[in-house]
Amino acid sequence: MNFANGMLNLTNWLGNVIMPTLAGLFAAAAVFHFSKGRSYQHYVNSALASLMCSGLLRVLESFSNQAAWNNPDRYWIGLLTL
Repeated sequence: MNFANGMLNLTNWLGNVIMPTLAGLFAAAAVFHFSKGRSYQHYVNSALASLMCSGLLRVLESFSNQAAWNNPDRYWIGLLTL
């Protein structure tokens, strides 16, 4: 296993498991605080930010898999993707 493969697995784990789970926990906390009549907006914002972070990690994962590290066209492929 090399470093790039390890980083790919880490972003995959964060994007698919951790961030959606945190979003669900923040949403549950927002519902709880709403039911008690307390301020809940920051929990809703945190849940949406967690989902956006999950989406961005998924985009970065697909962006990093397009070309090998020693491919001379890597920068051109990156510019085309953006």
